[in-house]
Amino acid sequence: MKTIRRIPTEEEITIAFRRLDETPWATVLARLLVYGARPHECHLGTIGQDGCFLVPSNTKTGERIIPPFEQRPKWIRLAMGPLPNLKVRTNRELGVRTYQAFTRRDVPFNPYDCRHRYVVLTEERGIPPAIASVWAGHSPRTRYAVYTKTLDSRRALKYAQDHGYLLGHQSNQ
Repeated sequence: MKTIRRIPTEEEITIAFRRLDETPWATVLARLLVYGARPHECHLGTIGQDGCFLVPSNTKTGERIIPPFEQRPKWIRLAMGPLPNLKVRTNRELGVRTYQAFTRRDVPFNPYDCRHRYVVLTEERGIPPAIASVWAGHSPRTRYAVYTKTLDSRRALKYAQDHGYLLGHQSNQ
């Protein structure tokens, strides 16, 4: 069964940081949000002096460099914090442990939903798909095959809002 992803709201992200309370899991959340990395990449990667996230070769799609997309000072500071001390053997186990930690602390979204948020925001903010795909570690084809539903529904709702099709909203034209 395919997991349905949704984009965490700003309010949900604030709640998540509060519930993670600047623990090493808050570092993982910040890395998910700032760099759009996969959960296992958040544990394995490092942040360079220039703020770029260095994804190592032993990850799903291999080595790459991701600039900090979200320029929020608190998030960047948290992303540079300590990571959870986990004794796991595989990337999958890192992802599962991240999911379990978020669930135990009642974070209102799945860690992987942050990656979808990242991809959608790169699209909405006009990052060329070829560049954003390199940052995310997938092809432009995968970008549209996997994330199109979220992108298209957000665009459709924005269009309806901008053109007065929603009840109680005036057209901007």
